[in-house]
Amino acid sequence: MLIVRIVSVALSVIALSAVAQDKLPLFDCHIHYSFDASEAYPPASAVKLLDQAGIGRAVVSSTPNDGTIKLHALDPERFIPFLRPYRKARDASSWAAERQSWYRDPETLTFIEKELARGIYRGIGEFHVNGDEVDTPVMRGIVDIAVKRHLWLMAHSDAAAIEQLFAFNPRVSVIWAHTGMSESDAVVRRVFEKHPALVGELSHRSGITRGNGISPEWRALFLRYPERFVYGSDTWVTSRWPEVPALAEAARGWLADLPRAVAENIAFRNGERLFAP
Repeated sequence: MLIVRIVSVALSVIALSAVAQDKLPLFDCHIHYSFDASEAYPPASAVKLLDQAGIGRAVVSSTPNDGTIKLHALDPERFIPFLRPYRKARDASSWAAERQSWYRDPETLTFIEKELARGIYRGIGEFHVNGDEVDTPVMRGIVDIAVKRHLWLMAHSDAAAIEQLFAFNPRVSVIWAHTGMSESDAVVRRVFEKHPALVGELSHRSGITRGNGISPEWRALFLRYPERFVYGSDTWVTSRWPEVPALAEAARGWLADLPRAVAENIAFRNGERLFAP
């Protein structure tokens, strides 16, 4: 506990220092450290890239979960582990195949329960499911597990699937990966209004910027829900890892077009609140 508190204080000092220099610190709510990335970028290299980007803490998930476990063991305070449900994937092709079947495979629930016995995970995901795909006994079971154990779900899903997750149990808490990616701002607003426990993660989200600033539609969403959006870089492929510092700077560019308090919420305060130690 003493070590955890020391690390927490150190990260807070880093964050305050960055704020003092008018450079927003970032809490990254969407990184992956999967089979290929962990080979190309050993933990020390991955941490160095996050340091360069000004990213203090991060939600991490991986395919398989080995990479997540490795980073969390390195620094339990800095890396918040999410359990990914892909149990067969060991390379890009097997992962692509499993993404089409995992939500129908009863063994998925057995795998999740076994992994949760590690006692380290704060959520389940990022997982991929859209539309009617979500209406399976496996997905109902995952929602039940999440509610029972007070875990987040991180869903790479369209709006229809998000609606169904809440229909299974309105007490579930969901991080919407990419906030629907290309769902219209009107759809995003409707789903956010209906489900107060929904948080939007912003990597790969189209339409946020227009010209030299934030689009009017997304400015309105950020001002209406300043405590419900979080930053993410999404290192979904290995080539994304060296881009992390540049992605961070690009985000700071459009965040600067918001009121400072709202920008800080999205950049790091919301993540810190959601995943307080």
